[in-house]
Amino acid sequence: MRSTIEKEVLKEACEYFPEDLFIELEKNLFAQKLLCDIEGKEIEFHNLDKKFHRLIFLGCNKINIWDSIMNISTHYNRMRLLSEMKTNRNKIISQHEEMLNIIKNKEVDKIDDYIQKHIVLPAKEWRTLIKDNDDVSIYFK
Repeated sequence: MRSTIEKEVLKEACEYFPEDLFIELEKNLFAQKLLCDIEGKEIEFHNLDKKFHRLIFLGCNKINIWDSIMNISTHYNRMRLLSEMKTNRNKIISQHEEMLNIIKNKEVDKIDDYIQKHIVLPAKEWRTLIKDNDDVSIYFK
């Protein structure tokens, strides 16, 4: 559900996105970069990641949709956090930079590939995350 809805919101963001919120996205991305390699800041990084996506929905006047997605995504966000703890967060930052460029340059044609790379593929890798990590697999018996 998130990938489908976020794809459409990104298309709207390419049509129009408020400058003040674009600046907030850039500030958020800067904060992500500061925390990226600091051990013990995984939850703070995760919260910045969620806020980054929330700002895009806010800029498209779709904040209620984002809030609804978050209300039904407890387990999804739990898996995202576990995945982020095992993933190079620089990869996430790079993808967020790509998202900013898509919006800034109105590159609607790049949205489908971006959504696949940033939302769909990481979720598909969760089975491996669970199976290959004893510290995670104990939660999924």
